[in-house]
Amino acid sequence: MPIYAAIVKLFPKCEKRGDFGRDVILLVARGKCGLTLRELGSRMGGMDYLAVSIAIQRMKKRLTADAAARSLITSVERRLYSV
Repeated sequence: MPIYAAIVKLFPKCEKRGDFGRDVILLVARGKCGLTLRELGSRMGGMDYLAVSIAIQRMKKRLTADAAARSLITSVERRLYSV
């Protein structure tokens, strides 16, 4: 799972509740790694699949209103492709 490892490497301490970076990781990993919500939750320190789903939905909603968040996601994805 090299993409997931690269994502976590970019954000090593983003596994805490309420952390914007955690939501970025979950959104990008869900789109690029093909992991289930349960698998993502397990890899993020034991999050419940429902919490993962809510975090991803929250991030998607934020992307519609926040240009800086969209820019961050684009930047993360570019950095992943260069790894």
